[in-house]
Amino acid sequence: MNIRVSDIAGYLNTTFEGDDILITGISSIFNIKSNTLCFVKNKQNVYCNKPFLLLAPKGYKNSANNSIILVDNPRLSYAKVVSNFLAEKEEVEDHKTAMIHSTATIGKGSCIGVYSSIGKNVKIGNNTIIKNNVHIDDNVFIGDNCYIKSNTVVGESGFGFVFDNKIPFKVPHLGSVIIGNNVEVGANCTIARGTIEHTIIDNHVKIDDHVHVAHNCRIGAQTVITAHALLSGSVTIGELCWIGPNSSIIHNTVIKKNSLIGIGSIVTKDLPEGSKVMGLHAITLRLLGRFKKLYKYGSK
Repeated sequence: MNIRVSDIAGYLNTTFEGDDILITGISSIFNIKSNTLCFVKNKQNVYCNKPFLLLAPKGYKNSANNSIILVDNPRLSYAKVVSNFLAEKEEVEDHKTAMIHSTATIGKGSCIGVYSSIGKNVKIGNNTIIKNNVHIDDNVFIGDNCYIKSNTVVGESGFGFVFDNKIPFKVPHLGSVIIGNNVEVGANCTIARGTIEHTIIDNHVKIDDHVHVAHNCRIGAQTVITAHALLSGSVTIGELCWIGPNSSIIHNTVIKKNSLIGIGSIVTKDLPEGSKVMGLHAITLRLLGRFKKLYKYGSK
């Protein structure tokens, strides 16, 4: 964790101002410690008489006697620096309690955590980390550089029934799950396998904790799905979407790319490209604002 300011500037392909001090850790701007790295997202003043390195937006006027690097996106630069220089490295070997089927294929640099189980004919790419108590069911494919957190289940049968004289009869789920490269899946998530076709999660998708992805869903590249979201069966989400916390999306719904689903939304119909919706029946943010004004004035 010992690195010079000049090394960080070189990694970011830029220059620095101030002393080339040694950086030994990180701090927030509200509790700055000596010889640490911190960042500021806007142009608010930071005051501290201790030596530290500040990542700040271009045009920032430095008012403290510290080292500083000006960048386009301080939070992004901070994340990259910490990931490269300061973050702890994951273990790159399987834990002795991991249960890996003899027909599974595990790529170079990948590792399986404590009491995790890998089923028959599973294929896991290179540099993928499966954390603890994870179950990957038979025939699942997971790409390179993925990260699956603890207590998550991928590829078990989904929830699907037809009724025979009012008695639920299970529909067999014979598809699987295909996960692309650079995908992160949070803790305590469930991703069900498809009924006939596969459940597909494309490259660079990020899924938060406690998310349920039902059978036959398709999630486009670079989409972010936040905590406690629910995707019912056969939901399709395009690229670069944001699905807010506690959102529920009804089965067979199509959400086109670049859409934003606000917190607590209930989506019951298809949404065109670039939609921004929130609330019950996921109405547009503009219409929601009108309803709020009507409610405000009507309640007086």
